[in-house]
Amino acid sequence: MKQMNNSLIDIEMLWNSFDDYEFSSWIQGVADLYVQGGKSLTWVSALLDVSPAELQAVLDLSMLDVAEIKLIGDSGAPRTTWMALASASPLAIKHAVADLNSSSESESPYVIVVTALSEVDGSSPIDRVQDISGKAFAFAAKRGEQFGLIQDKWTVALKKWGRKVSRGELLSLKESGAALSFMKILVENNALTTKDPDEQLLTLEIESLFK
Repeated sequence: MKQMNNSLIDIEMLWNSFDDYEFSSWIQGVADLYVQGGKSLTWVSALLDVSPAELQAVLDLSMLDVAEIKLIGDSGAPRTTWMALASASPLAIKHAVADLNSSSESESPYVIVVTALSEVDGSSPIDRVQDISGKAFAFAAKRGEQFGLIQDKWTVALKKWGRKVSRGELLSLKESGAALSFMKILVENNALTTKDPDEQLLTLEIESLFK
């Protein structure tokens, strides 16, 4: 049996030592070791015993400027907000962090962050999720299953949300945000590539959320 390389051993140790590191150093360290390890998102997620979405959020945050990463870390923003913050403008991040710092414990950090980001950046991908077809949701669920990028309970949820959209019902903010995070994982891991003409159209629908 092949042994894991040092980068993969180190990333597991670093991931489990979150409280021992300054936030931006931890984010950059995980991202660097992930690249050095040369394994897929699903492989490393399984090693770390986390969802692919959680690891993807860290990788997305690592693309921000160090000052922005530090700002997010200093705010104590929970992991459920990281992917949304990673796709926001610097001004929107500052606004979201300020709202988080002034919020009460009874308020949902995720809702606070997404609302703040929309106020500054305008229409966001989360807002536009509602506009894609139910078939696109079903296709995302199918590819999430095939590539092992989305846990079973969430592929079921994607199908359910797709049916809601097909009936003209509105998704909640949390449903839209969760759907967006899973679709982003599929796009960033090239899991939507297909030769089927109908599925290519669905791929374009999903990819349009991130342009």
